[in-house]
Amino acid sequence: MKENNIHSNNTWTDPDEAPEITAELLETGVKMVGDQAVSDSEFKQAVKKTVGRPTSKNPKQLVSIRYDSQVIEYFKATGKGWQTRINEVLMEYIKTH
Repeated sequence: MKENNIHSNNTWTDPDEAPEITAELLETGVKMVGDQAVSDSEFKQAVKKTVGRPTSKNPKQLVSIRYDSQVIEYFKATGKGWQTRINEVLMEYIKTH
């Protein structure tokens, strides 16, 4: 890499010149949770708990339902989150009836 400033402390490495990451290289790494080094089993447990969306106590159900095109157009016109708004309207209906 050509330096434009002789006072630069840039230590950039061209990705084409970087070493290939191999399984052996990964094995030399230290597994960390936060700022603490942990064992393999502790790391697996920590990753298991933190990866993905938390499970809901009341998960939503996937269904196929047909609405009039006017209903869909109306809610889509309100922007992102239109399906959630349909759910909110239906929940409000349940509360009042």
